Amino acid sequence: MGSVSRALLLLTLLSGCAGQPRPFDVTMAGGGRAPSAGEAAPPFTLPDHDGHPVSLADFRGRWVVLYFHPSDDTTGCGAEGSEFTALLGRFQDAGAPVLAVGTEPPLRHRFFRTTRGVQIPLLSDVDRRTMKQYGAWREVRWRGESFGRLVRTTLLIDPSGRVAWRWDHVIPQGHPDQVRRKLEQLSSHQATASNVPLPAQEGTGKE
Repeated sequence: MGSVSRALLLLTLLSGCAGQPRPFDVTMAGGGRAPSAGEAAPPFTLPDHDGHPVSLADFRGRWVVLYFHPSDDTTGCGAEGSEFTALLGRFQDAGAPVLAVGTEPPLRHRFFRTTRGVQIPLLSDVDRRTMKQYGAWREVRWRGESFGRLVRTTLLIDPSGRVAWRWDHVIPQGHPDQVRRKLEQLSSHQATASNVPLPAQEGTGKE
């Protein structure tokens, strides 16, 4: 394979913007472990597309949709951003902000929002620290070589700041509606559970 062809193939493998799972070994960067359902979502503060700091703590007490996308202004990432934008009213009705995280600096994010009509806040994680904490930045081993790569990932974070649901190797087309349905299901279940009175306790609870 020529050097140009090999470079194009590697760019395709690393970008993942088609959203398809890849047939090679992928592990979390640094040998860590991605937070799973029921575990605390790692705190972060990142600049948005206008350079303003946005922290997960800003949304304490609310549901949060947090998704990681590989690259701005590509087919898959554009589709995902556009579909989340189209459903933004439904997420707002549920009281859930939608936050996207990418590796590009704020200026690139701002250009992407303008050209694609995306209204989702785009956060910049240029050093990939938050991506690694959430298990979205992975080590890829292919034909004996290792590369860093962002795996398209989405998380639902509940009002207590814990991961309620996560999707890895996301296929972007149709995914935002999948997230909306899961959010409505989980938030409805939580609301129902909070209205159920606790049974009266008797004694010490010990035999």
